[in-house]
Amino acid sequence: MFAVFWIEIHNQIKMSQCKEFQSGDMVAALKFADELRQRQAAGEYLRHITMSSENTNSVGIPSAAMAYHWAEHKIAA
Repeated sequence: MFAVFWIEIHNQIKMSQCKEFQSGDMVAALKFADELRQRQAAGEYLRHITMSSENTNSVGIPSAAMAYHWAEHKIAA
């Protein structure tokens, strides 16, 4: 799944916005983000336009690897 996030500012009120796209719609999500950036460039009060993705086929609990301790091991030459 893909999501495009942005902030619209109307009368000094900031409103967070989000539009979701299905996993196969990456091109549509990129086009939508580009349209928002074009509107921003044209003078509309849009800020912090970003796109995020989530792998719906991931296995396990998110952030489960946070407890993993990584150590650098040097190999003697």
